[in-house]
Amino acid sequence: MPKPVVVTISHTMGRAQAAATLRERIGAARGMLDAYRVAMVKEEWEGDRLRLQLGALGQTALAMVDVTDDQFRVEIQLPWLLAAFAEKVRTVVEQKAPALLAPPGRRE
Repeated sequence: MPKPVVVTISHTMGRAQAAATLRERIGAARGMLDAYRVAMVKEEWEGDRLRLQLGALGQTALAMVDVTDDQFRVEIQLPWLLAAFAEKVRTVVEQKAPALLAPPGRRE
């Protein structure tokens, strides 16, 4: 199994507000993924962890977003076929996620 893509995004909202923001913005995240031809197939919350099943190019990738007091930790496990895109995935997450997960009033 290829090494997962891991990105952390700092925040100052506290755990509860950060989790609420992520829950509120899941539709925007789905739209952002659609722009890259990635489908959000399944989403499931376990406490402060969001598990996602994503589909692209006929392949399935798994993602987890852990919400802590001061950061979001995004981990994406790509299948072998998509592993060649790992750096591109990392770059897109690093560029797009901070604005997507920003607190209300600070979104671009």
